[in-house]
Amino acid sequence: MALTHLARSRRFRERLGSGEPLLGTQLGLTDSTVMEIFGRTGWDWAVIDCEHSAQTPQTVTHMLQAAYTSEIVPVLRPPCLDHDLIRRWLDIGATAIICPFIETAAEARQLIDACQYPPRGRRGWGPRRASDFGLSTPAYLAAVAESIAVLVIIESAQAVSNSAEILAIDGIDGAMIGPMDLSIDLGVFQQWQAPEYLDAVERVRDAAAQTGKAFGAGAYDEQGIAQCIARGESLLLITGDEPLLTSAAHTLAERVRGLIAADNAGSGDADLR
Repeated sequence: MALTHLARSRRFRERLGSGEPLLGTQLGLTDSTVMEIFGRTGWDWAVIDCEHSAQTPQTVTHMLQAAYTSEIVPVLRPPCLDHDLIRRWLDIGATAIICPFIETAAEARQLIDACQYPPRGRRGWGPRRASDFGLSTPAYLAAVAESIAVLVIIESAQAVSNSAEILAIDGIDGAMIGPMDLSIDLGVFQQWQAPEYLDAVERVRDAAAQTGKAFGAGAYDEQGIAQCIARGESLLLITGDEPLLTSAAHTLAERVRGLIAADNAGSGDADLR
């Protein structure tokens, strides 16, 4: 790797800090080819979802290897705030973490502790693959502190209330809204126009602006991402590999079945356009 993964992540942090809109997605499928496809089609970052998928240390390693064939930045999403898991992902080469259910400033501080070596944090030493298997140990230690990107997911009413304090923690680079869990917690599941939900999103957006941190509300379609762009968001997280594949497969199947039905009815002018 020659520590190019650290340089790429450091550039990712710089771009986030400048407010540049960065296109990202979320990967739940475990085949590393998916990461290659998103990387080669120009996406800036991709979350490797270890919270809701069948990802393992081995599949994560393959995902990281695939990411390094392009310019895409892989961002690890652990199941929870777990120092041991986060250390493992960092040791095998991850350079960016997005942690779910961070609800207080104390938890945000614990997240930084898990990602940084002393004196900035409490991460234990053991970067195997991350340091080129020991070939670049001094260079890794010298560069890693400024290279690890750390994001939080805000997905509860408590987290919204504490969002300014969370984002004020040194080392936290930005926050994403967790739309599903936040809407559940607010009692308006998937009601994206509900006043309670919109108010919560705006509170986190304001907190990000006040602290100079990156922000993203997330989107599930092109219209949603257009709204995110118009609002100046830098963390443009749109859909994921599973919903994209599901939607495309379902849409094509429905269209083809429509063609079959039209042909059976004697219509000869149906096509796939």
